[in-house]
Amino acid sequence: MGIYSHRIAATALLACAILAPVACSDSEGDTPSGLGGGGSSAGGARTTGGTAQIEGGSTASLAGSGGAGGEDSTAGGTAAGGSAGDSGSAGTATAGAPPCDGSCMGATPVCNVVSNSCVQCQTNTHCTELDPADGAAGGPGLTPFCKANTNTCVECLKSADCGAPNPFCDTETNTCVPCLSNADCTDAKAPRCDTRTHTCETCKQSSDCTGIKDKSVCAEDGECVQCTHEDFTSCGSEAGTPFVCDSKLRSCTKFKKGSAGICQPCVGDAQCSPGRLCVEDEVTTSAGPVSLGYFCQWKKGDTTNGAPASCGAAPPFVGTATAATSADGAVADICVLRSSSCKAYTDYSSKNCGQEGAANDSLCGAAAPVDGVCRQFDETTFFCTMPCGGNIDCKPGKTCVDDVCSF
Repeated sequence: MGIYSHRIAATALLACAILAPVACSDSEGDTPSGLGGGGSSAGGARTTGGTAQIEGGSTASLAGSGGAGGEDSTAGGTAAGGSAGDSGSAGTATAGAPPCDGSCMGATPVCNVVSNSCVQCQTNTHCTELDPADGAAGGPGLTPFCKANTNTCVECLKSADCGAPNPFCDTETNTCVPCLSNADCTDAKAPRCDTRTHTCETCKQSSDCTGIKDKSVCAEDGECVQCTHEDFTSCGSEAGTPFVCDSKLRSCTKFKKGSAGICQPCVGDAQCSPGRLCVEDEVTTSAGPVSLGYFCQWKKGDTTNGAPASCGAAPPFVGTATAATSADGAVADICVLRSSSCKAYTDYSSKNCGQEGAANDSLCGAAAPVDGVCRQFDETTFFCTMPCGGNIDCKPGKTCVDDVCSF
């Protein structure tokens, strides 16, 4: 082959090496044999390592191996083979992103892999591990239950999760509260459940007291009681006559309505016969006023019901207690005994006060000798009587003798 042919072959090899290096090399990476002496063939071409990437996992890179050195022999001489091609560089491995980008911490430390979002909890265990310092609401012991549909830690999911003093679970707010309905409020002073605040409050009407045993009436102060001076139907009746309510204790009695006459003990205005109110009686001693309890006494001016128009017209009740307050809270002028007490009025001429043949004042009235004294009735008998300042302080038909009412 002539010089011209060698030149053409060399040019072709150079072009192949530049434009398509892989295609120009054989399976061993060698170049074709050269022709003629003095020429040299180009070394095997270098292949570039390919990169294989699998999303979410590790990747492996495969490096191309370098071509082997070329070898050229001719009849006329020997040319050195080309140098071996360089190995291709390794491919780069890239890992896939972790769930929630690995960013869950603080108040939402748990990754919900389904929604790929950070949440407060997925189990109750997550709630017991919350640290309030991380901004979590509650913390260990305060919000120990995980609410599944919101993935949040809450105080309760059901009432069994709660205890005193807040034994019921409000499932709308998932908080423990004192009550959910009136049936949960068992204190007579707070029998009504306010459904806005879920707290037990005072009653507003008697229907609020249905959960309180034996106390079905709502009093003015909001407490459930057995009865009041206005509502004592729960006390029952006998032969058509109602039993009255003790207005102070707000409890039922066996005293009948209208059964107490003048100066008789009473528990409420309803127990007194018409024209009378149940008012406190008292006497004044050297130590000061002494309360003797409540008794039925004339309501001045209540003439429709038999009371006197003026107290002077009803001896011995000629004293006036101005603006006295009754057991039921009624305010009126009351005709009272001027120099004695209802207890002494009842004892007058009916209680034997003799002791070992002598008078004993201490057996008369409630604060003897201020309101009652003992005097000889006949040779062997002694009876209680009342102090007086005049005949009008004694029962009708009796006179005031030596400052005591005669028998």
